[in-house]
Amino acid sequence: MAWCWLDEVAVSALPSLPALLGFVSLGYLASFVALSWMNYRQTANIVPACRPEWRYLLPGGLFIGTAYALVIQSMQYLPAAYVVAFTNTGIVLASLLAMLVLKEKEAWQQRLLAAGLMALGLLVLGVAQF
Repeated sequence: MAWCWLDEVAVSALPSLPALLGFVSLGYLASFVALSWMNYRQTANIVPACRPEWRYLLPGGLFIGTAYALVIQSMQYLPAAYVVAFTNTGIVLASLLAMLVLKEKEAWQQRLLAAGLMALGLLVLGVAQF
């Protein structure tokens, strides 16, 4: 919950999208340095034994970082609690896509029920906001 508070402060201090992208990039850089240091202390190697290829890592990082900056920017228009709750829509969509497009059948009833309950909760939250 501390990160949510930091994001709210960033919204007022960094009103432009490029500034928010810089803020998010610095946060990811700090995480990268910390995780690399932890890996070095545990394995005496900075590079992890198993890591994704650059062709997947670079676009994924850019997309996730930009999406996170947009989430922070949307806190200018909605309370942070609502923005954070509405980001869970991605979990609902990902579970539905996994079942429908990727044909994942394992525990599909429980997953469909959970996705439905989350969607219902988001719907109630959305109606309460507006």
